[in-house]
Amino acid sequence: MVRMDVPAGFGGPPPHLHNDFDEAIYVLEGELVILDGHEEHAIGAGRLAVAPRGRRHSFRNPSQHPVQVLGIWTPPSALSFLEDIGAVLPEQGPPDHEALAEVYRRHNSVMG
Repeated sequence: MVRMDVPAGFGGPPPHLHNDFDEAIYVLEGELVILDGHEEHAIGAGRLAVAPRGRRHSFRNPSQHPVQVLGIWTPPSALSFLEDIGAVLPEQGPPDHEALAEVYRRHNSVMG
């Protein structure tokens, strides 16, 4: 588990799926927009979004306030993905899609 602040206006990672690990986001404070498959849902404090292996997902924070979340990945080896993606995903502005795609490939994950 990792406690994270999702910056105001954060566009999020591109839609993606993971083949080797499960991911969940528990909102502690604020509200996120979650992409689950092909549907978006807003979730607020006290809500949990789960993306099991193979499930297309993403999240973003369109608000003007940071959102506090608890990110959960299993198995724990998935935390290396979080470190790698955090190094190439900007807080604001468009991401470098080639750098992102390389991180996803290295971690047996797929953008799209």
